[in-house]
Amino acid sequence: MQKVSLRRSLVSGVAVASMLVVSAANASLDCSGKISRVLMYSYGLVMVVGSWRGDYTAICSTDGTWGGISTETCLSWYAAALKAQAENTTVDIYYANPTATTCTSLPTYGNSLPPGYVMLISS
Repeated sequence: MQKVSLRRSLVSGVAVASMLVVSAANASLDCSGKISRVLMYSYGLVMVVGSWRGDYTAICSTDGTWGGISTETCLSWYAAALKAQAENTTVDIYYANPTATTCTSLPTYGNSLPPGYVMLISS
């Protein structure tokens, strides 16, 4: 009897742990705050320093080859980032299924994750 009960408990525990791993892997991340710096390299990569991370994170590339984000979208995001910086406006940057679990642990520079959207939040 005890072996069956122990086996059921073990199976139940494994099932719960599996669900937690699956839900964590499918989590999304919204990072909100102010942008203090906007940078565009000569080859088109656009990076921002957001208050949620405090380091450069890429958001897109104007050549349309980074993260599946089109040139048109990248130029719009670049303009939004410049506007947010100039007007000290809050932004929200969304990441679907990120490898990071918090905004402060997002990869930076060349290891950055492509966002799903960049949104200006009016005060």
